[in-house]
Amino acid sequence: MTANIDRIRQRWTEQKIQNNDLATVLDIRKFQNRYGVILPAAVRDYFTLLNGTRGGQLHMEDPNLVSFWHLDEIKPLREEMESYAANPSTQDLFVFADYSIWACGWAMELTRNESNVSLVYRINGREPIKIAESFNEFLTNYAKDDLSIFESPEK
Repeated sequence: MTANIDRIRQRWTEQKIQNNDLATVLDIRKFQNRYGVILPAAVRDYFTLLNGTRGGQLHMEDPNLVSFWHLDEIKPLREEMESYAANPSTQDLFVFADYSIWACGWAMELTRNESNVSLVYRINGREPIKIAESFNEFLTNYAKDDLSIFESPEK
């Protein structure tokens, strides 16, 4: 995991979009208490070592126009997009990034289960589409400039 974070930090530093305001252990605890979830270790590491891009939500900062949100901007999908509020399959999804001011977004699954690996879904239609088996896999693909994060997986 730290290899992905190191690669992303280096890239964001070169692009001058590295966020220097990192999440603290207290910030993580407050987030978990507020939403009744447990952040998996990979997600905690991400927020304490990167905490999104400099501007965060809706800033189109990286060369692909992706904005990674700060921990205090992360919220349940049902709160971010009212159209998902009544969909029970989205109750555990939390938005953490967007592309081109919400042309699409990405949400991770967060639960009370400590062993949760945080599946990642692309959000841009009626139903979220799973694109990564874990938050770490998503970061791996992002770090490699693998544009599959924008595409639906092959059926």
